[in-house]
Amino acid sequence: MLQDILTLGIAYEESGMEFYRQNMDFVHEPLAKEMFRWLAEMEAEHMKLLENWARNESALQVSKVEMERIPDSFQKNLELKRLDQSPPKGDMADLKVIRMAYLIEKDFVHYYKKSAKLVDEGPAKDFLLKLASWEETHVQMMKDLMEIILKRNRIDDRLYPPPY
Repeated sequence: MLQDILTLGIAYEESGMEFYRQNMDFVHEPLAKEMFRWLAEMEAEHMKLLENWARNESALQVSKVEMERIPDSFQKNLELKRLDQSPPKGDMADLKVIRMAYLIEKDFVHYYKKSAKLVDEGPAKDFLLKLASWEETHVQMMKDLMEIILKRNRIDDRLYPPPY
């Protein structure tokens, strides 16, 4: 069971990494480009962790896996974007790609949380929950950026499809 979970997790992370690599050049918003570049790197790191665990699950101690750290510049730039009231060209096209990224990350959270319920208490469960936690931070990043784009384009978020 755990091996199957890890194999599918690796495939998910690889597809996420490829999504970010392919789309970082299509988004117009500089912060989105920066986030996508960082997220591609993070998904590659997640993939490596999953691959290491799959090779020798006893070799990876979850407590020693460092917490993923979101660059401070993202939060600072998000705050600046909140103040920017003039929507740049390409905002609506970016919104579609960022929404896809948001949904991908939501799927990752769901997968890791659901998978954690299928394994016994211990390091494997802790590892899967840590991955879910990291993915939740990615979800929040995309959600924040979508909210900014909706606001600066004066789109009532009640009219936009709910991201949940």
